[in-house]
Amino acid sequence: MVVLLSAWIFLDHIFTPEETKIMVNQSPNGENKIEFYKVAEFPDPTLKIKYGNRYINKLNVLPNPDNISVEWKNDKEANVLLNENGREPDIEKIEFK
Repeated sequence: MVVLLSAWIFLDHIFTPEETKIMVNQSPNGENKIEFYKVAEFPDPTLKIKYGNRYINKLNVLPNPDNISVEWKNDKEANVLLNENGREPDIEKIEFK
């Protein structure tokens, strides 16, 4: 049992993609925050947007802080704009519960 558990933990560590925090944006009064991570997945990296206890994975988006902007409506609602060269911005509506 110990061997199987050790093997499972080892394999999980190897095959779980590495996440690197690239940006954090706080709500106007500091009640909530949105965190952005670059997830090292093969063949292309993925952008992970974490807010509260939820997250959104965005494929085919360059995980670069220069391409990300956040427009807060209030402390509970925000729009995340993902700008790619030559394309319309992708807008993700974020709502905290």
